[in-house]
Amino acid sequence: MPMALALRDRLSRAGALGAIAASFSQALGSFVLQLFAARALGAAGLGLFALMYSVLIMASAVSTGLIGDSLTMLDRQRDTVRSGLQRWGVIAALTSGLAAAVAVAVSQTLSLRGSLLLGLAMAAFLLEDVLRRLLMATMRFWSIVLVDCTGLVVSLATLGLASLAGPLTIDVFLLALLLGQIVSGVVAIPLLPRVERRLAPWSPAAMTEVGRFGFWRGAQQSIRPTMMTVARVLIILAAGRAAFGQLEAGRVYMAPAMLLVQGVGSYLMSSYARRRNVPLEEMLHKADRASVLMVGVAVVLGALATAGAPALGPLVTGGGYDLAPVAVFGWAMYAASAAAVMPFGSLAAVRGRQSLIVLFRFADSTLSLVCLWLVLFASGSNVSWSPYALAVGSFVGGYVIRTRVLKPLCGRMSDANDSGMEQIHAT
Repeated sequence: MPMALALRDRLSRAGALGAIAASFSQALGSFVLQLFAARALGAAGLGLFALMYSVLIMASAVSTGLIGDSLTMLDRQRDTVRSGLQRWGVIAALTSGLAAAVAVAVSQTLSLRGSLLLGLAMAAFLLEDVLRRLLMATMRFWSIVLVDCTGLVVSLATLGLASLAGPLTIDVFLLALLLGQIVSGVVAIPLLPRVERRLAPWSPAAMTEVGRFGFWRGAQQSIRPTMMTVARVLIILAAGRAAFGQLEAGRVYMAPAMLLVQGVGSYLMSSYARRRNVPLEEMLHKADRASVLMVGVAVVLGALATAGAPALGPLVTGGGYDLAPVAVFGWAMYAASAAAVMPFGSLAAVRGRQSLIVLFRFADSTLSLVCLWLVLFASGSNVSWSPYALAVGSFVGGYVIRTRVLKPLCGRMSDANDSGMEQIHAT
């Protein structure tokens, strides 16, 4: 028995490390592309690319909740469920890609060619994300690392070849992203377990069952990226694209803290789903420890990164502009705020409180946007204080979800268990 427990602990640690590595490898592509954009396109160009990438992440969040979390939580080996997942995956990719392309073309944010590349890149990104989620659901985190690294190499090769022909443009970056996602998807397929590679018959499909669960998860997952997209628009309106680009450079520099939080959060979601029979009170204690640990690590990383910003900042900016220390530590606090809410939101969702979590996450995101508006427009504060405003809502949201959703749910389950025991004794 002690040997079995020790083996289980080692496997658990290996799984957590793999989840962190998988989250890091995915975000590494985003980090590297934005790093190159910061150096090749300047602050204003980085601001535009970051805004486009934000739209892509927002659509990906909806797809992740609608399809990715559904395939983790539902019985995807049932043909009807699998068919429903397939249909929703295709619908999400095609509609999101088309909507993005039309929106940026009509608004003239990008050229027609750039709009087409953005739409195709979004569709490829969403389809590849479904394959990543299948690997994640089967705990093949290190396969995800291979998939992501392959895509990154293809993207960098595209940028390298394009740079030989002339200056890099945002269209080239979108092309690099598109090709990287296509190759990543192709590489992911043979790495899946054999049982996960099959396509179910397209009919009949449990569209309603998948949609009922995935709707709330998609809504929950999309709240934060949507908030960030709205925040980026507000910052551009208040300070301009160049100032926004400088703020984004601080976020790119502080990315490791958020990568860590996202990696652990991905592992926690899968872990909670696999331990639904464990008493909620025990899982809540685990969520407490995970949240405190991640918040502490984010703050420490933020302090170290802020201290090193004068020396390391030019690696991100190319020396064309400086990183504001206040903004750098602000992004660390934003990462900490995500750590304060993510474990509790995931646990509550797994235990059947998806709709309630969506309500609370919408409320705390609204609070963050109100705080941002106060910073940018009411008080006229420096744009560098924006990350602190955005962090307020998540800190509040984590506390509310823990105390108003999970704790009362623990009490009700405990009362139900006590009542059941009394009936048994009475019998």
